[in-house]
Amino acid sequence: MKGKTREEMGLSKFSGTVIKSVVAGLEITISRALLAKLLDVEDYGKKICDYKSDIYWRQ
Repeated sequence: MKGKTREEMGLSKFSGTVIKSVVAGLEITISRALLAKLLDVEDYGKKICDYKSDIYWRQ
């Protein structure tokens, strides 16, 4: 698999971090932008894994 593209491996094009689930046979995809829109907040911020120190984000 090394050196192959996502399409060659049968994967869809990467368009960002999403939550995927199947509910009652329906494939549900929730993106960060959709979640922000549903919560009526701005779509910005950092992922916890982006911080070098695992203590920093807890402050």
